[in-house]
Amino acid sequence: MEIIMKKDFDMNKIIMFYRKDSGKKILLLLTFLGVGILFYILNCRTPLFADDYSYLYSWYAGERITGLKDIFLSQYRHYFVTNGRVILHFLSQLFLWLGKDCFNIINTIGFLILGILIFYHGVNLKLKNHISLLIFIYGALFIFTPAFGESFLWVTGASNYLYGIELILFYLIPYRYVEREKSVKEVKKSVIVALLKLILMFLFGILAGWTNENLSIAVIAIVFAFMVNYKLHKIRIVSWMIGGWVGNILGCIFLLISPGQLARLNMVGRVGIKEMIENIIKISVNIVDYFAFLILLFVMIGFYYIYQKNGIKITKKYVYDEINKFSVVLIYLLGFLGAAYSMIVSPFFPTRVWSGLLVLFLIILLSFYVEVVIKSLLKKVKHVQIVFISTFVLLCSCIYINAYASLNAVLYQYNIRMAIIEECIEKNQDEAYMPSIRSNSKYSCFDWSGDLGWDPDTWPNTALARYYGIPKIIRDDTIIK
Repeated sequence: MEIIMKKDFDMNKIIMFYRKDSGKKILLLLTFLGVGILFYILNCRTPLFADDYSYLYSWYAGERITGLKDIFLSQYRHYFVTNGRVILHFLSQLFLWLGKDCFNIINTIGFLILGILIFYHGVNLKLKNHISLLIFIYGALFIFTPAFGESFLWVTGASNYLYGIELILFYLIPYRYVEREKSVKEVKKSVIVALLKLILMFLFGILAGWTNENLSIAVIAIVFAFMVNYKLHKIRIVSWMIGGWVGNILGCIFLLISPGQLARLNMVGRVGIKEMIENIIKISVNIVDYFAFLILLFVMIGFYYIYQKNGIKITKKYVYDEINKFSVVLIYLLGFLGAAYSMIVSPFFPTRVWSGLLVLFLIILLSFYVEVVIKSLLKKVKHVQIVFISTFVLLCSCIYINAYASLNAVLYQYNIRMAIIEECIEKNQDEAYMPSIRSNSKYSCFDWSGDLGWDPDTWPNTALARYYGIPKIIRDDTIIK
């Protein structure tokens, strides 16, 4: 009888769990479903592009990728001849081997997870109670990513710029958790457990540090800032924290000293003092240009914070408490600045690279907003949030329609190309004249200059020709007018 009562009690607990806040849970589920469907549609309307055709083949044997062994061998060779980003390019070749249809599903899930990770790092609150902030995150990624198509929809681009920052945010979860709890919780004092944690974080740290050049610098700076924060707040620094950081440094070194990377830098030329100064100015201007609206929000929150503190006496303890309150803002700000200004030594700073910086800035903005606004005006701010998010969603909807139309235009050009290719293969022709696919939308991975070169021997043409088994592809833009 007691057993039956216990079972009934447990079942009641389960029922109560699902009934509690059921409206919020349904809204959260609908948010994920809505964002996922919309993102998936854009993915499906994005064809293979540029590097995708090259990464379908092994850098080691030159043959089509047929399995995991081929990918490992390919990336081994890639490290010596192209660049050191082998972790992310491994993902690229893996996704291409699995196929575009499979990638569309995986990438949709990956984008949804990115939003959750940004929320976790930036908002120290329950997700179900602040769904509006999650909606803002997805909307901000959609609107403010400078090259959304290249960073999140293109197979090779997403492998580098979506999954690079995602890998880093996953890796940083333990550090962020300790900062949240303000202590290190040991389940059991065991040398073996401590050693396993150290090894796992060291290996994970290598992977996180071996992502993108500027994000590698960012993760090293962020972990260092976390440990300084622990020291200031008398949180015990344990072995896995240091082991992870050492792993980051090693991963970054492996990335930067790649023979392929060094050869590439020698080819484009080194950056001198004059170029570095010019790059500092360009990067600063681009930060304001790309993130103007988000910076404006940050400034407005800052003014509200100053207004709140008007008349308060400034003491050492007060300053210490305020720095403590905004420790997460300062930690990720250091990472943001490291990621941005480490690029002063690079001869180029592609627009697609800015997606990782946007992610870090969103974490900074959300953390600042939570500390200044939500925790001080929790009830009053809800109505303002509803108006803001409703307007923001409406804006996103209008932009989405435009993005969808732009990708449709790209798909139209792609279908014309495929018809030409099929005819060429059917007639066994040695040459195929086809248009270069062009777009002026940031939601497309194609740009206005087109994806093909005027010289048939340039790599985009030869990569496409190899993929379809056509001897020569010649660009002819008169086919589409």
